[in-house]
Amino acid sequence: MKILGIDCGGSTASVAISENGRILASAFADTSLLGIKHSALLAPLVKNLLADCNVSFADVDLFAVTNGPGSFTGVRIGAAFVKGLAFAENKPVAAVSSLEAAAFGDYDDNLVCVTIDARRGECYAALFKEGKRVFGDTVLSYNALGAHINDNFENKGVILKGDGAAKAHAELAPLIGNKRLTVKTGDVLAVSVCKIAEHTAPIAAKELLPSYLRPSSAERILIK
Repeated sequence: MKILGIDCGGSTASVAISENGRILASAFADTSLLGIKHSALLAPLVKNLLADCNVSFADVDLFAVTNGPGSFTGVRIGAAFVKGLAFAENKPVAAVSSLEAAAFGDYDDNLVCVTIDARRGECYAALFKEGKRVFGDTVLSYNALGAHINDNFENKGVILKGDGAAKAHAELAPLIGNKRLTVKTGDVLAVSVCKIAEHTAPIAAKELLPSYLRPSSAERILIK
């Protein structure tokens, strides 16, 4: 089974393709460094990756994408792109949590805390302990996140991952202690998307929806 994995929920856009559990190739680009939006990067990344692997869209058995939380625009672009491909090829899709994709591969005795800065003193976060979720994807204050970590610490280190790891380190260090925290970044999330998708129940393209966790700025203004 060939899986095309896509992530563009953070500052990077990444794509990967796997076959029967083996990663054939991957690529990524940092939109913040290039000054280019996800919408302009994603299609060329996918096209070039497939060409390098001599794989066509018709060859892909499952289209997988992170559906949030993260950048509202990036999550929406990724979901819409995959939904369009899946509709065109009449293939299923797999929705993968952005936070779970970032945590993947670091399940050990340490706590793994994945964050994406949500601004206004909050973050999107998920906490993993020995490979199991302590709580599901949520949006909360850094103080509340620090309390969750302290409740589950048990003298183990805390690995901070995700787009918001550096920000989380600065916010959590006074609450937890600098020596307990280790920032780890640089993973190509689309690779994790492919691997997680292997064990994710596929859904129809029409069922794929972004998971924002909270209303956008425009929606909050309308609600007021």
